[in-house]
Amino acid sequence: MLDRKDNRYWPTHGPPINTPADYVAALIAHRHQRMDDILKLLAETPMQIPQMVGPLYPGLDPRLIGGARLSILASLRYLMANGAIEASDDSPLRRIYQISA
Repeated sequence: MLDRKDNRYWPTHGPPINTPADYVAALIAHRHQRMDDILKLLAETPMQIPQMVGPLYPGLDPRLIGGARLSILASLRYLMANGAIEASDDSPLRRIYQISA
């Protein structure tokens, strides 16, 4: 989306986004920071997704835990595809994730 020359985004809720390139760049930076945070956690000890929620999302409303787990899973899939981490099981929520050897 950074390659597009959009002047404005009209989200389904909230005000229009008048600087789309800045908005997309901020989203990408946030995603990279989240992956860095995951790698730091896994450098300390291998763990499962449910164990990551608290450190990554301190004070999270319990109603949002499912969404947080899915967001973490998306980052983990990216990190696995790029060889940064590996997992112990085929089931995403049962897997123990760790830094690749």
